[in-house]
Amino acid sequence: MREAGQAAGKQPLEVKLPRTRDQRAEYAVSLLSDKATNDRVNELLNERKAVRRMRQAATAAADERSAEYKEALSKLRRAQALKSPETAFLDVVFQIQKSAEFVRAVRAAEKEGGVPEHRKPDLLYAIEGLIDAANAARDELERERRGDSGTHDEIIDVDFVDRSRVAQLLELATEPEL
Repeated sequence: MREAGQAAGKQPLEVKLPRTRDQRAEYAVSLLSDKATNDRVNELLNERKAVRRMRQAATAAADERSAEYKEALSKLRRAQALKSPETAFLDVVFQIQKSAEFVRAVRAAEKEGGVPEHRKPDLLYAIEGLIDAANAARDELERERRGDSGTHDEIIDVDFVDRSRVAQLLELATEPEL
């Protein structure tokens, strides 16, 4: 259409948008004075409002799910914290015995050459740390027991069925990288 107007010798129609804020405001008012333009602007604004409302509803639902998740997680943590002292104690004893078994497996792997020579000082240092901690804990418990008149006949013992699995894992962990 522009080319047809130029071919007829007419000057091209160019819409010059106002440059200043006041000019733009006046231009907007003049555009909105037209009922059809004003109705279309209102439709567009209503569509945007609907999109915003949907986005807000989705966010609210996500927040609600997040709050429910956080509440459930909090309940789970409280329930775990309320474990019976006996169960908590058994967990501790099991972990200590598991550590002892692990040290035995490391020693077996070391005898079979599963620990590189340059890492043996690290292994020695780690085992000495365990020994120091175990001796200090044992001494403290024996001092406390001497003051205790009760008897404790039942000793909890945990025996791992598959000791070779730990040794295999250690071998895999200590294999040199190519």
